Amino acid sequence: MARVDVDVSNFTPPSRVANRSLGLNISLAELAWGVITVGAPNALVALRNILSGWAFTGHKVLALLATLESDGRRFVHPPNYRSLDQSEKVSLSYWLGMGMAKVVAGNVLNIAWLSHARFLERQGTLQIVRPARSRMLPDLIGHDNTGAWHVVEAKARQSGASPAVRQHWKAQAGVVRNVNGAAAVSRSYCLTLQDPVVRVELVDPEPEADSMDLEIDAEALIQKYYLPYRELFRDSEGRRDGEYVFAPFVHDIVTGEELSVGLPQWVVTSRFDRLPEEPVDPRLSEDGKTYFGPDHIAVHLAGMTQSEDSHSDDRHQ
Repeated sequence: MARVDVDVSNFTPPSRVANRSLGLNISLAELAWGVITVGAPNALVALRNILSGWAFTGHKVLALLATLESDGRRFVHPPNYRSLDQSEKVSLSYWLGMGMAKVVAGNVLNIAWLSHARFLERQGTLQIVRPARSRMLPDLIGHDNTGAWHVVEAKARQSGASPAVRQHWKAQAGVVRNVNGAAAVSRSYCLTLQDPVVRVELVDPEPEADSMDLEIDAEALIQKYYLPYRELFRDSEGRRDGEYVFAPFVHDIVTGEELSVGLPQWVVTSRFDRLPEEPVDPRLSEDGKTYFGPDHIAVHLAGMTQSEDSHSDDRHQ
């Protein structure tokens, strides 16, 4: 595991989130879970092919694992990371920012099923019922364990951002006022910084004066969330491990690393006629290679070449 410092600020009622600085102990498997679950539904629909969608999603994770390591305490980039082309670093930052936003939202905001807002709009699950002048949507949206809705704008930078850029992010996050007739309880931007170590800022601005109202079918959101996994397990019973069934989806023939995703056996054997309705407490396997997420989706990293020094169950320090 590596400690990621998270600075939580600007949250006000009705949000129950406390403004504070905390340290999250995050494993590579949990980070992989964040990248996979936040990106798989969108990739599947965008590429229109289950194999292509999973390959794209999986190789994003492998690329991040190749350029991110633990120094025993924190996540850092290897010494020659700066030698990568700037366009390559931009893509890696985007993937890391989205994945870290998913992880932080799960830990701080208690959102298990955080999803792409534009993906939900394209699928007809999200509708803009009172538009603002701007058509921009925050990156991610989801409901917490109380049913309250949150929107999150995911960002990543090497070392910082100007006040003008941060103000733009606040506008993007604050553009949503109401979801299903009730005020969104938070509209935050989640900034992942990477130099010299990976750290995060979660900032919740006030809503914009010119904001929009959304309607979201929460049941349809869950259905769309599990769509890629439904396809992945369609023709495979997978590998059983306790209460979970795992299906591999990407393998690096050079490093030997393999990614598998798992679901509870009852979801797979029911042919997805039954889906999880409540989040569960996340956990990490004793060997640190399997993360069981609050959305009931597990991610297993086989053949990991990067070591992690501890597998403590302490989430916050």
